Amino acid sequence: MDFLRDRGVRDLDGIVVSNPDTDHIGGFIDVFDAFPVETVYLSGDPKGTLTYNTFLRAAREEGSEVEVVRAGMLMDWGGVQADVIAPPTDAEGGLFSETTDNSVGILLTYGTARVLLAGDAEAKGEEYMANGSYTGPLTVISVQNYKIEGTRVQGPADRRRRGTARTNRTLEGEGQARRESLREP
Repeated sequence: MDFLRDRGVRDLDGIVVSNPDTDHIGGFIDVFDAFPVETVYLSGDPKGTLTYNTFLRAAREEGSEVEVVRAGMLMDWGGVQADVIAPPTDAEGGLFSETTDNSVGILLTYGTARVLLAGDAEAKGEEYMANGSYTGPLTVISVQNYKIEGTRVQGPADRRRRGTARTNRTLEGEGQARRESLREP
């Protein structure tokens, strides 16, 4: 939040919650404490966890408008076009069974730049977005859900298979991208 405060941000027009899993909503309670938030955009996936209910209560107490978004919604965020491309509408069969596949997917367009924020979508959600009605070129950048400290990789793989956790990162070097594998010592 210091990053935003250092740039003079005093309030937020909105926040997008990609899905109701704890790792996607836990930090927003601190955001509500730090800034007034006008609108909270959600997938509407009903997740009855204590963390999610606490998050919704904090949004209400903040006085934020809560808006459930579905594919086909268009928004203008200060000159940036925001096209919601996931999750599916009720007319398309509604939400998937897996929470992560119901992640809010938003295609942002500013001039000729286009960025897809795909949340935590997995196979069904990715397939739905890939076969959606938006058109045009798109560069996909996959950011893994790991925290890298030096050469120590911390993330879900640490809990599953100690000693084999690894991730890849793309590095720019002399005009060519190269992949580097990091292994746990």
